[in-house]
Amino acid sequence: SRDSTGILFFFFNDTATTEIYTLSLHDALPICLEEDEALINRLGFNNSGADIISSRIRSSSPNGLFGINIGPNKDTKNRLEDYLICLRKFHVLGDYLTINISSPNTENLRSFHNQNELDELLNAIREEKQTLKSDIPIAVKISPDIDEINIEQIAELLIKYNIDAVIISNTTDRNRENLKNINKLEKGGLSGKPLEKKSDRKSTRLNSSHALIS
Repeated sequence: SRDSTGILFFFFNDTATTEIYTLSLHDALPICLEEDEALINRLGFNNSGADIISSRIRSSSPNGLFGINIGPNKDTKNRLEDYLICLRKFHVLGDYLTINISSPNTENLRSFHNQNELDELLNAIREEKQTLKSDIPIAVKISPDIDEINIEQIAELLIKYNIDAVIISNTTDRNRENLKNINKLEKGGLSGKPLEKKSDRKSTRLNSSHALIS
């Protein structure tokens, strides 16, 4: 990524942490599209669960800027509460939290890009932070597949709730038609070179809406 001063910087983003353990299936391993300089990721939010991960962080605190990516379990009955549980567990352990609403491998997760659902989620996050007396910065990780109307609505909500950063972007489940690899139509989230221009356009568009871009 490149910030507004033109300085180039990189960071590693791991899978989202969920409240409870999420299984990684062998047949869902990523697919490398070498000639397209791309990868199809089908893993979803595979992780050990919030309790185990928070214990690991406490026993071996990472060096440098450390963000924690959180999301709901795919079979949860209350997605909002999943986010809040993770917020409670991790707000004292990271330098910032990423609210992941954009994995294409978690069914219906991207519905949080809808104005009413995102408003409800960000309001719940704000209220929980106030209850916890936490000042941890919040980033929101969005999809590259949102349309122009969604961009405007999302930008307004990011400003309304004083969100500290927006991460652009997660993988896409589109943009396959011009790829060369025979596995290009496999289910999952596409990342890499085919997504570069699309993500850049979303960054420019959100920036013009006066949202803080990371």
